[in-house]
Amino acid sequence: MLVCIFASQSVLALADGAGMSRGGVGGTLTSSSRNIPGQTSPALSWHDDLQSGWEASKSTGRPMLIFITSESCVYCDAMKDQTICNDRILRRLADRFVAIRLRPKVNGRVLSRIKVPAYPTTLVAAPEGKVIAHKVGYQPVDALAQLLESADRRGG
Repeated sequence: MLVCIFASQSVLALADGAGMSRGGVGGTLTSSSRNIPGQTSPALSWHDDLQSGWEASKSTGRPMLIFITSESCVYCDAMKDQTICNDRILRRLADRFVAIRLRPKVNGRVLSRIKVPAYPTTLVAAPEGKVIAHKVGYQPVDALAQLLESADRRGG
């Protein structure tokens, strides 16, 4: 059984070319297995601002996983609880990706420029900013793992 927590904390984000400003809310996603005593997954830090996530991606050379979610979306909540909290997914994201979470109420300006046919929408982008893979709708563990592996093979 996995226990997964989204905890909020403030982060400093880059404004659109206007220097630094307070923006977005960061979060940590952790998982621990109750079936294996003492074993926990690494904490996954989320950027809730596209610009700060992209800057982190460029500085680390890691691809971005961009999870576009809505506050009142049953399928988004299921993906958070069942897929992203999966130990295998959390480890891969924490070790190899920059995780970015975008929501309409927080990131309306950015999302107005991205075609989002349904929630959730999951994108994988290279550090240069090019989207290299995307999926629309709920993704079970195996589907998201395959998407992440595909990004690794492409050199994202």
